[in-house]
Amino acid sequence: YLSREGQGMRGLVDDGVMYEWVKEVAEAKGYTVVFYKTPLSVPETRLIFYHAAAVIGVHGGAFSNAIFSPPSTLIFELGFRSPYAYDFVHLSAALSHNHHLYPVDPSPNGLAAPLVTLDIPRCIETFDSLLPKRVAEEL
Repeated sequence: YLSREGQGMRGLVDDGVMYEWVKEVAEAKGYTVVFYKTPLSVPETRLIFYHAAAVIGVHGGAFSNAIFSPPSTLIFELGFRSPYAYDFVHLSAALSHNHHLYPVDPSPNGLAAPLVTLDIPRCIETFDSLLPKRVAEEL
C-alpha cells in the first residue's frame, strides 16, 4: 500500500480507513500487506516491489518503483482520467503489469489537489474482484 501521507499533494482523505480495508481484503486472500512510505533504501524498496503481487495507492512517484515488480503484478492506481497522469499506465504496459485505474473524485485542482476523495467501499470491491487468491507455493 503506497501512502502519500505527508506528501503535500494528493493525500487520500481517510487514508487509514483505506489501508485497513486493503489489508483486510489482501490478508483474506493470503497476502501480507506492506505500508510503503518513503524514504526507504533502494535495496529495501526493490525487495518490497519485487515480491509484490499488487501495488495500490494514489497516483504519485512511488509507483515508479513498479519497475522492480514482476510481470502480471496488479497495479491498482487511484488516479486521474487525464492525459497528464498516464505515466504508470504506460509503465505498466511496458512491463506487462495488470494495470487498473480507479478514478478519484474530480477536483478543481486536478493533479495538484492537496487531498483526494473516492468511494472507498466501491473501490475496495473493485480491488477485491481483481486481486487473485494467493496460491500456496510448493515447498
